[in-house]
Amino acid sequence: MIVGWYCKACRANVALDHFATTACGLVVHPDYAAAVLHSDADYYGAGLVTVTGGLGCVRSRAIEADKPVYVNPLDYNALVIGSAWDAAMQAHAPDGSTKIRVGGLIDGVRVEGEIDRVRRVGNDLLIEDHKHTNNFQYKWLADEDRPRVEYVVQTSIYAELYDQTFGERPTRGAVWYHFSVANSSHTPPLMPKKYEFMGLKDCLDHQPYGGSYTVRDLYHQAAEYYQGGKIDAFDLPLAGESMAFGSKPYCDYCQVREACFTAEYKAPF
Repeated sequence: MIVGWYCKACRANVALDHFATTACGLVVHPDYAAAVLHSDADYYGAGLVTVTGGLGCVRSRAIEADKPVYVNPLDYNALVIGSAWDAAMQAHAPDGSTKIRVGGLIDGVRVEGEIDRVRRVGNDLLIEDHKHTNNFQYKWLADEDRPRVEYVVQTSIYAELYDQTFGERPTRGAVWYHFSVANSSHTPPLMPKKYEFMGLKDCLDHQPYGGSYTVRDLYHQAAEYYQGGKIDAFDLPLAGESMAFGSKPYCDYCQVREACFTAEYKAPF
């Protein structure tokens, strides 16, 4: 859990009200810091095995949820923007729909999730997911036939849980990418990608971001931690070390890397 900030201007750990009470509020706006705390609580606070929990490092999420940590609020910019974009989509849905909670058994593990949108389009019952990404990804994504495989796995597992929850099987998935670009015919701010779901076994066998662990492995790690109650967050495997985002390791993007590496290697790097 976030108990304080690392202030780059002070080069020190500081209190949660630091940006509201000092001149460093001109470096990090206090309202932005508050948005980070709100988004972080929504994302990590459930204490459940979630659908997305099987697509990343379980240790990282467990540390952030349950260990006292100091973090740089600026490292959370992507989470804040993504939360704001998703909230805008939810607030203005014309049929008044909101996120849909689903749950069920995946490989013997109780897994829960929250779907951004379920919508009927023609003969399809679509599971839709909202993603904000940087503008540099636009050309690469435009050339792809379908979204990143991790997103396909995520929505495919949502489809399985939707069926278990409501007794109806969604037919296809759609990821809506959002970009901070001008609205034009060349670079529209929205890019939908519609696709067929993967089978559950293929989802469970997938190794997210080329890592050493499968989705099945990560769900069982999360279950052992959240449902077993006997494992410390620092005892979980460093799954992120083997994962990669492009040319960089997953750990380079982890907000709790310092706490994680200090516990494992007695040094933050």
